[in-house]
Amino acid sequence: MITPEFKQAVQDYSQLLEKRYPRKQILKLIGDRYLLDKAQRTMLSRGVFLYRDVENRQSKKVATIAGQILHVDTCNVLFSIANYLLGRLVFISNDGFIRDAGEVYDKLQTHEKFYQSMNLVMEYLVREGVSAAHFYIDEPVTDSVKLEDQLRQLIGLSKLDGVTILCRKPDNELMKVTKGVICTSDSVIMDETRCTLADIPYGVLNENFDLDIIDLAGESS
Repeated sequence: MITPEFKQAVQDYSQLLEKRYPRKQILKLIGDRYLLDKAQRTMLSRGVFLYRDVENRQSKKVATIAGQILHVDTCNVLFSIANYLLGRLVFISNDGFIRDAGEVYDKLQTHEKFYQSMNLVMEYLVREGVSAAHFYIDEPVTDSVKLEDQLRQLIGLSKLDGVTILCRKPDNELMKVTKGVICTSDSVIMDETRCTLADIPYGVLNENFDLDIIDLAGESS
């Protein structure tokens, strides 16, 4: 998937992005020029950002979550991990954070891999020694109440100091947070928050698997 043509496409896309051309137009232009497939186009659109945004996010990224209070964009984090477990496209964007293809898979949150993802996250947070974790859950998501109940059970079993927060728009709530570490790959939240950032999916996957995924961090420079 990382062909010489795709590497050049990433560089061209990044350069045009820096010149402030519209993303949608750049994606079509570069995608058609280099005959990119759907997955490659997805990585461009979801994985290549302006240098100023990359630098801003990297400056906020914490070296460790030990002793920190976390504010977790729950579905965002769990979907990335579950998609990796299911063998779907997951990659490292040029800002250094893991993202998935962003496609909507019907009722992924009811899949056993989704529950496995919850377990992996909980075990990781306990091992890392976080001070506390607040899990923000999308209320409109299918079976969100069940998801919240499962998380509460796992929190209780793990002895983690954690709370679940069911809300209609987690992104709005996360952007109101002024203290602690925000855990998301949502670009808007990452850019708007004044809090520090952490990449839980990367931490979980890197700790539990021989992680070998596409890394765009060095391709757009």
